[in-house]
Amino acid sequence: MISKCMISKRTAITRIGYIAASALAMAISSAIAAQNQWETSLARGTEMRSDQLAHAQQRFATASSIADRFAAEFASAPDSAPDPRRVQLVNDLMRGDDRGFAEASAATSLPEALSIAGASALRRANTTITATGQLNSAGVSTAKALGDTSDDLVYTPIPPCRVVDTRVVGVTIPSHSSQDYNSNTGTGQGGGVCVTYTGVIPAAMTLNVTVDQTGLGDTSHYGFLSVYPQGDPRSRPSWMNYTGGQTVANEGISMLNQTNGMFTIFVQNESNVVVDVYGYFRAPSGSTTGATGATGATGATGPTGATGPTGPTGASGSTILSGLGAPSPANGANGDYYIDDLAGVLYGPKTGGVWSGQLSLIGPTGAQGVTGATGAPGVAGSTGSVGPTGPTGALGATGSTILSGNGAPSNGTGSSGDYYIDNTTGILYGPKLGGTWTGATQLALKGATGATGATGASGVTGSTGSAGMIFTSSTSAATLTTLLGGLAGVSAAMPVSGPNIASVPSLGALGATVDLSTLLNVAQTFPVNGSFNTIKGTFANTVALTLVGTTVTVNATLYKAPAGSLIATATPLSCSATYTGVVSVLAVTQCTPSGGTASVNAGDTGVIVLSATAAGVSLINTIVVGGSVGISP
Repeated sequence: MISKCMISKRTAITRIGYIAASALAMAISSAIAAQNQWETSLARGTEMRSDQLAHAQQRFATASSIADRFAAEFASAPDSAPDPRRVQLVNDLMRGDDRGFAEASAATSLPEALSIAGASALRRANTTITATGQLNSAGVSTAKALGDTSDDLVYTPIPPCRVVDTRVVGVTIPSHSSQDYNSNTGTGQGGGVCVTYTGVIPAAMTLNVTVDQTGLGDTSHYGFLSVYPQGDPRSRPSWMNYTGGQTVANEGISMLNQTNGMFTIFVQNESNVVVDVYGYFRAPSGSTTGATGATGATGATGPTGATGPTGPTGASGSTILSGLGAPSPANGANGDYYIDDLAGVLYGPKTGGVWSGQLSLIGPTGAQGVTGATGAPGVAGSTGSVGPTGPTGALGATGSTILSGNGAPSNGTGSSGDYYIDNTTGILYGPKLGGTWTGATQLALKGATGATGATGASGVTGSTGSAGMIFTSSTSAATLTTLLGGLAGVSAAMPVSGPNIASVPSLGALGATVDLSTLLNVAQTFPVNGSFNTIKGTFANTVALTLVGTTVTVNATLYKAPAGSLIATATPLSCSATYTGVVSVLAVTQCTPSGGTASVNAGDTGVIVLSATAAGVSLINTIVVGGSVGISP
């Protein structure tokens, strides 16, 4: 299928992977003049013709291409502003003569190119412009009326003026959206306090547009940006392409809405945008008007003149065609151009019925991009039908085997190509070659013994565990008395641990301490440090009692003496059993703990002391009991 297409006027295209803009602009300038009806309509309203705009775009593309040759020498400003030397070079070339373009194209350094461009601008400024002479598109002075609109657009360079910076405003342009901007000031648009022109609205401006995708999207998101006059009903050709996270700049010429001086920016993906202006174009103008004379009398209306002859039909303009594959001789007419959509090649112009001049529109493949983040797993697809069983493959070659044993391998072990591990020495032999292990590579699998590591820090000392001592003792009948006032009278002693004592030692009236010198056969020494939290006892009286209105309490208490002493004192570890009313012989009573505890040190001596107290009507009593007592942690 053959179709017409519009080529966007982009500059510095080499920065985004396309051919040099100057070559492309030269190839399609005539096509733009013939096909861009919207621009032609706009030109009629501003005394600017589309061929004037095409020539201005061609000159700007060439100037930008010359500047791109020295891109490595330009600095990138933190705020995305263009390098002032680049602006100076492009502006001097644009207001200079054709000789400046030719000489700057051959310059080998940036200083040389700047010097040539400056001289070119000076020569053009010194060219005499009179009412009968004007420098035309070919750089030749010809006789024309002052302000003749068939001449080139007049380019006026200005100090760079930032008119848009959405980063300052804090509002990005959303995806698939456009935003209108004033070309004459940056006030309210995030730009600077500057004015780009005065008087009549320019036909077009030189813009440096930067798209800042920092923090927006990822490298798998591709998008483009378009710049066009506000209200332009056309499709939006790309000013530049970009991916998520990139910051890309591109300069070029954009026409303006001739009613309000506005231009529009469209973005495919959400973006921050910065726009700097450093020149503008107007149609040529001039005046030889002298002093205004007196108004003459109105003349009589003359007769209507005869209709003039129809003028000759103008020559057909060039057309840009496209299709899948190379053009055939039957496609197009002489002067046309053709784009092969498959190969990305531009043919033309067609001359003498033959297509010639092939120019690749596709740049070299870019460097491999950063691998994107792994996407979320997709929904599992349905299981496909089982395919037919494939033919049996050829028998593969026998693979190597890894053998092992204690000691070096003998030649009878394994086959050629095998490996062998000596488990004793940790050496890997192999591969076996020519049926022998002799000459096979030996690789030690065990590394040298490493240096002894530093001694680790001592751990925290744990808390002292309980001694774990458990003692149980028993006694035969022990006689206990209570004195006047119900106080303890005669008491008895029993060992902390041991068997039944047939003859229970009597202590007489119980005092605050117990002298162990008379109880050496009963007192016992604790072997380790420890604590006792529990005391239990079981008693049985051996003589019947009748206690009317009286309660007798039998107590069992641990007494201890420190190491080296025979004087023992009572500890809080004790239990008690009560008797009241008629108590039959061998009535069993449990000794209930008081809740106290006792701590001992290794070498302390202890005994269990049995005593009785009374309360009630009869306070003087005698009770004979036997039983056992146990203490534990």
